Amino acid sequence: MNLIRTSAPSEDGFTFVEVIVAIAIISITGFILWSGLNGIYETVLKVYKNSRITGELRQLEFLFRKNVDEIEIPYWDSSFEPESDFIFTSQFSYLTLDSIENDKNGMEIKVITADGEIFSIYALYGSFVLMDD
Repeated sequence: MNLIRTSAPSEDGFTFVEVIVAIAIISITGFILWSGLNGIYETVLKVYKNSRITGELRQLEFLFRKNVDEIEIPYWDSSFEPESDFIFTSQFSYLTLDSIENDKNGMEIKVITADGEIFSIYALYGSFVLMDD
């Protein structure tokens, strides 16, 4: 009987340690990919929200300037006090009206975005604007 092996053992499969190392490498790679994709997803959501806010601000500015431009103050009437009856419609989901202020040359509207930022839009009245002397 021969007690000494003359041939190398068969290497048909992987050892337990090799399998554990491979699973660890795949897990670490998957975690890195998941965290990167999650960061990209959050960035896309922020960009989408900011673009919606910007679009609503542009729309609000257009409507506001259009309405204020229709106010015409006769240059001979220095006692004219415009009323701030600008209607802030509910079509804006990311903007909230803060205040509307008048002066003799124009009107200013302040809005607060969903992120808490305050934006101010100033528009001059129509073609008969009172000028300071």
